[in-house]
Amino acid sequence: MEKKREPIIAGLTGSIGSGKSAVAERLRALGAGIIDADVLSRQVMSPDGSAYEAIITAFGKDILKSSGEIDRKKLGQIVFSNSELRQRLEKIVHPKVRLLFEKRLAELKNAHPPAIIIYVVPLLFESANKYPELSPTILVTAPDNVCIERVMRRDGCTRQLAERKLAAQMPADKKAALSDIVIVNDGSMEQLNRRVAELYENLLQSRSA
Repeated sequence: MEKKREPIIAGLTGSIGSGKSAVAERLRALGAGIIDADVLSRQVMSPDGSAYEAIITAFGKDILKSSGEIDRKKLGQIVFSNSELRQRLEKIVHPKVRLLFEKRLAELKNAHPPAIIIYVVPLLFESANKYPELSPTILVTAPDNVCIERVMRRDGCTRQLAERKLAAQMPADKKAALSDIVIVNDGSMEQLNRRVAELYENLLQSRSA
């Protein structure tokens, strides 16, 4: 009986505004299984989530909406202005996200796993919770000015806040040095899609080797 082949479990990261979400969606369309750390983060921060009470204790009830949900935009403005507070939030949220990732990964692998599973994690290299099971690591990168413009359009925020958000993350060149694969997203969507399709095929071939 042929031994069941394990899926490739790759990490996908990139600075804010680099386009990693677009890359993830293209990989999903090609057949990859996607686990998104931002989605997991929202779950652990929800009123019934595992990090909710600790966040309220650390940051107070002023960060709550009238519904009782955490106002992520308000919380973001607080932590992106203060590196100590940002680290405090990350110490609460990241371990909970890590546990939920392990659960989701096990569920995918125990069902009918796709050949490739992608974990989309913005702070892959910044996080204290390392992910040794992710191989290869894939970085999406774009020029800083392009990332800033994208964040301003997406979040409806000022350039100053967009710059602070980008500055709070590891510089792209340092991330590139730590990554196995780099996708440069500095052109059209058609160019990006071609690069992602090539990446997907290369991953499939490496799994078959």
